[in-house]
Amino acid sequence: MAEVVPGMRRVRLPVPFRRDHVSVWAIDTRDGWRLVDTGLNDPGGCGRDARARALEGLRASVMK
Repeated sequence: MAEVVPGMRRVRLPVPFRRDHVSVWAIDTRDGWRLVDTGLNDPGGCGRDARARALEGLRASVMK
């Protein structure tokens, strides 16, 4: 587990595919830790956009 910014950690989970892991994000909230899986990075998915929104919101809260 690697801390990306205070209150957010990247967790590598093993998977039985050619790519041997996926990343999920652990975010510390007032109600405890939340795991976020942004899904596959494909044209029909929303993983990249969801991750960008989560990171922007976290950066904004850290900068306050």
